[in-house]
Amino acid sequence: MTTHLVMARQQGAALLLGVLLLGLLGVALVAYFGLSLLAGHTMRQQYANDAVAYSAAVAQSRALNLLSFTQRAQLAHQVALAHLITLASWHQAGLMQQARLRQANPPLHLLALFFGPGAAASYQSSQGLHASDQRALQQAIAEHESAVQHSLRALQRDVLMHLPAEREHIANTVVQANFPELPAHSWQLRIHQDDWSAAWRPEVSMPWHILSGLQHIQGMYAFLHERNHDKRSLWVVDKRCPWRRHELRRRGSTVLGNDGRWRASDTQSLHAIRANRWVGCYSREYPIFIIA
Repeated sequence: MTTHLVMARQQGAALLLGVLLLGLLGVALVAYFGLSLLAGHTMRQQYANDAVAYSAAVAQSRALNLLSFTQRAQLAHQVALAHLITLASWHQAGLMQQARLRQANPPLHLLALFFGPGAAASYQSSQGLHASDQRALQQAIAEHESAVQHSLRALQRDVLMHLPAEREHIANTVVQANFPELPAHSWQLRIHQDDWSAAWRPEVSMPWHILSGLQHIQGMYAFLHERNHDKRSLWVVDKRCPWRRHELRRRGSTVLGNDGRWRASDTQSLHAIRANRWVGCYSREYPIFIIA
């Protein structure tokens, strides 16, 4: 018995297909690796951009907070100035009243006769005033004005001027910390939109919101209200005009100007009624003190 073994010829088609599949898989792996690197770099850059924006925003918010605190300090100094200037005006008026009292012009007994013991006691109380107190008040006023007009404004100008450079320095520091392998000259930070210069402008006069705020605060202090008082004598001066009386007129006010400076004025005068047969009744003013 004879046996014949017939071997089929091998063509190698499966091996070629496997090599192609392995090549495609390698290309896919390389592409996936490249995309992963690109996505990682993009995410890293995005995180860096977010960190730069956040850090710059924090620096700007702190600058704005500092500006708000300086404005509050200005308000406090302005309120103190208003009280000091009003007190200085009162004290100067008292010194002038003291000089009138020493000259007996008008006499103390005359005020007591016309307007009662209260007016006479107020007139006589000016004897205890001292001119040295006026110098101390003026020195305190000068210190508060220096704080408002120079120190705090200089601080505000410095904050406004140096904030853009400070933000840029912080942003560069954050970028360098996120990309330490890159040299500083290989990249450049660009800010696409910045409205800081338009948000803050130097004010020639006091800003309206501070001015209105001070005017509102002024109404909370009775010491800064208008000081207008009239006191009429009970005595009939002349039978030709029995309805007219001697009057003691007190006028005073504390006003904040648009330039941010307080001004106080105080006057007090005796309006005495005179009469003759040709003119009739008329009023004659005798100033006791005038401060403006």
